[in-house]
Amino acid sequence: MISSSFSLKCLYNNLFNLFKRREFVHLSGFDPAKLLEYLEFDLIRHNRCTISSILKPLEYFSKHSHTWFPPSLKWCSECVKKGYHSWLHQFLLVKCCPTHQIDLVSACPGCLNQIPFLLSDNSFSDPFTCKCGYKLSDITLAQWSEWNFHAKIVDDNVLNWLARRGVETETDRLLFISRSVSVDMFNLKPAITSRFPGGEHIKKITKRDYSLSKKFKEHVYDENKQCFRAIDRFVRKKYLANHHICLHTLQQLRKEKEGAFPQICPYAFAYVFWKHTLLQTDHFHTAIRADETNRRTYDGFEFATQLIQNHINDFKEKLFGHTNLYEFDNRRLFDWIVNRFTSDLCLNYFYKWLEIAKDGSEQIRVPDWNQVLIMATKSIPNMIFKHKFNVNEPQEVHIIKKESRNIVELEKIIYNMQCPHKSKRVKKELRNMNSFTPQSVSMRNFEEPNTEQDKSLQVYVDQYVSRLTI
Repeated sequence: MISSSFSLKCLYNNLFNLFKRREFVHLSGFDPAKLLEYLEFDLIRHNRCTISSILKPLEYFSKHSHTWFPPSLKWCSECVKKGYHSWLHQFLLVKCCPTHQIDLVSACPGCLNQIPFLLSDNSFSDPFTCKCGYKLSDITLAQWSEWNFHAKIVDDNVLNWLARRGVETETDRLLFISRSVSVDMFNLKPAITSRFPGGEHIKKITKRDYSLSKKFKEHVYDENKQCFRAIDRFVRKKYLANHHICLHTLQQLRKEKEGAFPQICPYAFAYVFWKHTLLQTDHFHTAIRADETNRRTYDGFEFATQLIQNHINDFKEKLFGHTNLYEFDNRRLFDWIVNRFTSDLCLNYFYKWLEIAKDGSEQIRVPDWNQVLIMATKSIPNMIFKHKFNVNEPQEVHIIKKESRNIVELEKIIYNMQCPHKSKRVKKELRNMNSFTPQSVSMRNFEEPNTEQDKSLQVYVDQYVSRLTI
């Protein structure tokens, strides 16, 4: 074993190409001849074969192999005690150790920092020891001399994956967003199945018809807008049915002429800022109209739900890459799959706002934009679409779902949220209040001579709104 004092730096000229990263997937920063000489083992070939077998069910994905292995280390706390780490630990779709069946660790328990998946001494002060001093494993020379740990895969989900049991035939496809699924999902029974015809119902086209067609881009936008409207109606009916006055009070910034704004209802808080950020409207305090979605602004692919536009577009591109949609215009199948993904994403994002609604409404505080983006990313649904490559043939599309939020947990959040405007008396008072948006207050001050009271009102309204501005 090479001691820490000898260090990696002593081997740079022999093993490493200094101008390349010392990454483990392709070992591109290493000198192959020197590796073979030192290890007496063809590690590069072994890596290539191992990674190829793990990624075999995903060979039709256009992603590079290194994207399936996170740039930060993932490890099993029990395996690492034996000085062992596996490519399966590092595989993005594996969340639990295949040997010990415990959750994998992705950050140092001592300092909570991630450790780069590179051969480097920048994150380790000594072998298996983080810079903060936390020991992932206490490996002594004596333990290394007796090292004979043999890891046995006992997780049936991983065994099924390696045996490629998640895909029945060469023409079957699995469509999903990698960060949101795990290997245990691929053998679950479908939650939803839909049948689609082929043949005479489908028009033969070219890739140019899709990529340059203004009509198709408008169709995608309109479908997305209708999808959002359906989710919006569902949310209002299920969660806002008894909070319409609360919603209007926040959205129109209603209050008495003197005094503070009324307490914010958490249901109204969740809905208003969910919709405001999802559609990226100019202000959360906006005139209530039938269509609050923004109009298309450029010729490329655009979605009404602008916050999650990149996620939907990524999903759309995967669907095209996994099928022959560029040859056959199966619009019905395309719309159904994309709308299913979008619906779950929008709804999960609303649930993220429900999680923070109680504290946010009480403290008159909203997350910053980076936190909103994280909320949106965490809302990507845990779902897999099983479909066929050829969209010109009749087929069934199956959806495998793993609910990202436990229903009991969501009900607990809702149970702890109390509307401050339950009584009929309070609701009547809210109805009789006037709107004090920054625009309306400025207009009043412009039309009438300013008084100290008017100036104080303008300052108060602006400060209040700034606390709720993302």
